[in-house]
Amino acid sequence: MSRAHVFLPSVVVVRCNLFTSWYKKRFPHNSGLWYLIRHGVETKWENLRNSQYFFVYSQDNKKSEEEQIMNEFALNNIVANIQPSEDSDEREISLSIFETDHP
Repeated sequence: MSRAHVFLPSVVVVRCNLFTSWYKKRFPHNSGLWYLIRHGVETKWENLRNSQYFFVYSQDNKKSEEEQIMNEFALNNIVANIQPSEDSDEREISLSIFETDHP
């Protein structure tokens, strides 16, 4: 009897903050993560729908090690380098949102 291999995609727990307000959600780590996060924050903070904005990631909350995330490639690269916790397949990332000039 053969065993079927079940593939479970890893989960990314995303926390985003805009000023003092927070957004937290779990997403599957797939190629649509960038769009899912953007849709989620634009639903929570409607003013972002008509704004230019970007995310900032800091692994150890050090200003000197902050990385701007401007696109899907940059986000996926960072998430891929985050180690899941030992007892689960969840990767956690906290992102700050910064608005640029309005279009």
